[in-house]
Amino acid sequence: MRGLTVFAAVCFAVFLQLIYAFEIVPGFAYAGYRWRPIEALDAVLITMLAAAPAVWLPMQLSRPSQLMYWLLYVVAYVPSVLIPMYALSMSPSEVMRYPLALLLAFALLGGIYLLPQLRLKRIELTPWLFWTGVGALTLGATAVIIATYGLPQALPALDAIYEVREEYSEGLAASGRVVGLSVAWLVNVAGPLHMAVGLVAGRRLFLLSGLVVELMVFATTGYKSALLAPAALIGVFLLVRFGGRALGALVSLGVLALMFFAWSVGALFDQVVVMSWLVRRFLVTVGLVAGRFYEFFSENGFARLGHSVLAPFVDAPYDLAPPYLVGLAYEGRLFSNNANFWADGYANFGFFGVFVATVVVAGVAYLYDSTSRGFSGRQREVLVLLLVMPSVTLSNSAVITTLASHGMVLVLLVAMLCPPKALLVRDGSRAFPRLTRRAPRHTLSASDAP
Repeated sequence: MRGLTVFAAVCFAVFLQLIYAFEIVPGFAYAGYRWRPIEALDAVLITMLAAAPAVWLPMQLSRPSQLMYWLLYVVAYVPSVLIPMYALSMSPSEVMRYPLALLLAFALLGGIYLLPQLRLKRIELTPWLFWTGVGALTLGATAVIIATYGLPQALPALDAIYEVREEYSEGLAASGRVVGLSVAWLVNVAGPLHMAVGLVAGRRLFLLSGLVVELMVFATTGYKSALLAPAALIGVFLLVRFGGRALGALVSLGVLALMFFAWSVGALFDQVVVMSWLVRRFLVTVGLVAGRFYEFFSENGFARLGHSVLAPFVDAPYDLAPPYLVGLAYEGRLFSNNANFWADGYANFGFFGVFVATVVVAGVAYLYDSTSRGFSGRQREVLVLLLVMPSVTLSNSAVITTLASHGMVLVLLVAMLCPPKALLVRDGSRAFPRLTRRAPRHTLSASDAP
């Protein structure tokens, strides 16, 4: 199984480079996707660096955060290793330092699986109190959004998303952080929690309520993450429920299948919508923007968080935050060109920032895994699903943004406060074979009593 996973990872890296060269660049050159030829040795080296983590990535799901580790490998690590070599103006030798640093950072992130989990003392809440709190926050957040924007009448068409986003941004600027926090709670915590319980426990009402929450947020904000969250949660649920014992092979082969599907649809029907959504937006763009962050801040100096939490303590070298600087520098317009947490770490403190950001993410993942100790196998499936949205966010946002504004801290608090019985599922699951206890061969019953 390990050999198959490594082989699939190599194929993933090779196929992504071919798609970038022959599909993305010709079809989307107007959007800044560029290609430069490189030496064969450099192509081999970045392919090896992209596939190297498959040697140690977990093959089975034994801790909740291991799903996040795999998602970050697919949607953040591999594109950030491969695409900059072809898209940047820096010399290949200068670019090569970045994937080497990412390899070390990714290995550091996986180091938490060598550590024993902490024995954390849980806050004992009753299921009734937990769900009352979740329900109150969800209703309050919904009320804030409806009071600000009104009740959505219909889902926006895909070609009207940016108009909806513009209206949402105007309302957000006028209403302050309350609206932003309400959206973060609904799309990253409440919606996924309800859908997770609905999927794992077979509770249709929970599944429906979570779906309604996500679609309402999409109709209000135009966020594609809210539209795609239900599909992502269902896909991960099926992977965890039926493929937890073969996680590595299924993820690596699955991403290959998705890329081949996107290419096939484009070749057969002469259209690029599927390729744009599945490959360009979620893979190639992540690597392109990460490379731009590396190039810009290597040449112009680091931001040192002068736009963020260290603003009172350092002189900000720039008037704009890193995403806006990069967007303005490379596309000539003022917009937030967001990058993954490694790229943001580099933008602020160079390679040191890459490793600091990795340590922070590793610490949060380690706490989350330790929190899961009191949950049975099926209950841990809910905790895995709760990590889907934060994992996606880390692939295109800074650590601080993910923790504070996109619900990672809230997800961690929910896991810490949630009583296992509140998840309404029975014990036992094949998804976590290393953590579930084997049932005794014989259990004493009333008829066995002397």
